[in-house]
Amino acid sequence: MAAIVKHLPIDQIHPDPRNPRQHPASQIRALARMIRECGVIVPGVVDADHMLLAGHARRLALIE
Repeated sequence: MAAIVKHLPIDQIHPDPRNPRQHPASQIRALARMIRECGVIVPGVVDADHMLLAGHARRLALIE
């Protein structure tokens, strides 16, 4: 199956509540700084319902 690339507003992307990874606030702040300086290089991955499969930390950093 081919990937479909779409730009979605951040409020339409829902984190997966089963995601086991925890991200400390310091990590999110550092990532937010990097995104401001370099931009997002690797996009998040969502399913058809806009449930986030990969990129939870990036989502939090973008919200910050």
